Amino acid sequence: MIIRRSLSVEGLDVSKLVRAIQGSPWLRELPVNPHSLSVGNNRVTPSPELIEQATAEGGEFHARWEFLDRTPSRTCFLSCDPDFGMVKLGDSAFELTCAEDLLAVVCEWPFEVGAMSPFYSWYRPEEGKRYRAPSFMGGHYGHGWACFFKGAGHERLVSRRWLDFGPWRVLRGANDTTMVVFHQLGVDEDIAREQAKPGHQRMSGDEEGGDLSYFFELGREFDAIYKPDRRQLRVICHEGRDVTQREMRDACLVRFHNTLDPEHLAEFMRRAVVYAESMQRLGIQQHLADRFGPDQPIESVAYVFISEADARKYLHELWLRELECWAFVDGKEIRLDLDYRPEPPSPPDWATSNRGASA
Repeated sequence: MIIRRSLSVEGLDVSKLVRAIQGSPWLRELPVNPHSLSVGNNRVTPSPELIEQATAEGGEFHARWEFLDRTPSRTCFLSCDPDFGMVKLGDSAFELTCAEDLLAVVCEWPFEVGAMSPFYSWYRPEEGKRYRAPSFMGGHYGHGWACFFKGAGHERLVSRRWLDFGPWRVLRGANDTTMVVFHQLGVDEDIAREQAKPGHQRMSGDEEGGDLSYFFELGREFDAIYKPDRRQLRVICHEGRDVTQREMRDACLVRFHNTLDPEHLAEFMRRAVVYAESMQRLGIQQHLADRFGPDQPIESVAYVFISEADARKYLHELWLRELECWAFVDGKEIRLDLDYRPEPPSPPDWATSNRGASA
């Protein structure tokens, strides 16, 4: 199947990421010298030396190759945006055989989170098509056919459990790499869009999504007590209290930002500041993530329900996000999520068909 392939991948070391991608089968076949090249904000005479220099310095560049004499014509590009640790690559006439082949290449790259753009133009208002897919933040492409997580990138989800409980197909590759496929290959754009939309929303940064952001503004309903002996935030829920999806997402965000290792914390906060400043220039105010001080380390977040019935009502959604669920049972505080072992739902029909696996 010939597709328009565009990938955005981010990592802590963009120089290593660019070099790994340059050494992959997709780019090795391209001429050493691109047809056009921009370094920083400057259009320059293309040369492999300038690409190498920008790569070594972790600088911004955009290289483009054009093959207009082919049928179909083909355009490829490779770009690097160090502000967000982002590398993008594209091919307007890429031959995609199956998800497994794509995963075998991507899993060798030193990235953490990646996204594959839609094969189709789902947003064409003049034709009545108005679907805008959500995206990971930081300049990633909008969700299309698939997304990827590797190693520490899985921490950008509310939990790894999220992967086995979504309306998608999951593939696991080498080097702790996970690929999430949102729709079949080889179907028309309307079918692909309708298959993908539930998964796109569940993999978004919206209230019901599983993607965690660099920064956020806590909802008013999130109110927790810090327990230093447990290194834990505890949310006390009186009888009949609602626990919203927004609140659970906020709890995951607080845990995420307060359990980051120093290297990721420094890099994510740097990116967040860059993004917030760019949004402010557009008149949009962003809120940097709240963190507790070093004297208040956090290892977990627990919801404690006065009513056991209330606790069991929210047990699944809390377990799915690895938020502890406690209840008072016969006067004793009991943890319920430790013994909770739900079976993952059956994947969508399209994910188990032959066309869901290959082109």
